[in-house]
Amino acid sequence: MSSVINGNKIPLYSQVAQTIRQRIRTGVYRPGQPLPSLRELSAEFKSSLCVVQHAVHDLERHGILATHHGKSVTVAETGPCAQAAILFGLIQPYSPTLTFDSRVFLYAGLVFNHRDNFLVTRSSEGDAEKERAIARHFLDNGVQGLLLWPIENDPNAKFFAELAREIPVVVVDRLLKDSGLPSVIYDSYNAGRSICRHLLKNVKRKRILALIDNLEISPYQALMQGLHDEAEVLGRRTDLTVIQLPISEALVKMTTGFAAQVDIYAPYIERLLKEGGYDALFCPQGDFVNYFIVEPGVYQKIAGLRIGILCGTMAEPNLTKLGEMGVLQWVVDHPRMISQGAELLQQWVLQRQRPKDAAPVKIWLKE
Repeated sequence: MSSVINGNKIPLYSQVAQTIRQRIRTGVYRPGQPLPSLRELSAEFKSSLCVVQHAVHDLERHGILATHHGKSVTVAETGPCAQAAILFGLIQPYSPTLTFDSRVFLYAGLVFNHRDNFLVTRSSEGDAEKERAIARHFLDNGVQGLLLWPIENDPNAKFFAELAREIPVVVVDRLLKDSGLPSVIYDSYNAGRSICRHLLKNVKRKRILALIDNLEISPYQALMQGLHDEAEVLGRRTDLTVIQLPISEALVKMTTGFAAQVDIYAPYIERLLKEGGYDALFCPQGDFVNYFIVEPGVYQKIAGLRIGILCGTMAEPNLTKLGEMGVLQWVVDHPRMISQGAELLQQWVLQRQRPKDAAPVKIWLKE
């Protein structure tokens, strides 16, 4: 069901005309096939017959529709609709207090703008009920495809599998178990192997301490498995220790004024490093390394310590500083991941056929 928005600065007939353009672009209305009657369109858009007639006349003037008097209205030309913007939605789980939340918005906006489409982005803030509510709100307001960045241990697989019968849904960043939906994820497993191999073999560290977020999501699980498997291959299983901490929770508290988190984690990490004789540390979140290891001076107290993190493709002041200190950075290409998800989503909308999963996005060591 579609409807026009009263009070919008865009005239009602233009809103109807734009929706018809979008439907032609996405193949809902095909060349030579009749559109619903004007009265049916008027009822669907909850608008007057005059508004719908005005929209049809406007599209006739541009050669897009043709009226066959006494019969029907058909699509005459699809070319002018090729750039009709499609409205997509993105649901992502990050708290607005995290800087990563704003970066996700930026990445996604750039990707969809490049395709001349519109994107509405909302945060579920890690709440399953809110995730469902946002999806329903998107569906009720004309979103034609949904990009889903699932929450931790997401229970909404069945919900989104059923929703995909109404609009295309593509999953990004992490798997939504048992949903059967097409997805785009990172090659976190091989990234874990690369990180372990580089630190133990290439830069000849004796022992690695890996601090991984305790979120129950597939990227971290695959990353940890890769770290462990490579240590086993190298015959260095006892030289790797993986500890899971509530890293995202600590970062949220830091950014909302709870600086006392530093007094909790900095001494704890310093003690782990010293007592375990570690000369290498890996943590995916560069912000955590900066706040809890570099700024409190832990880094300077451990002689010869090499640190590895994950970073994005765009320059970030904190991570630039870490790079200048010699911190190793493995690049996670979020724009590429979102772009591949957008491509699958657009393909599904335009071709009206469910796509297959995209190949995992590689994570590489920044030179």
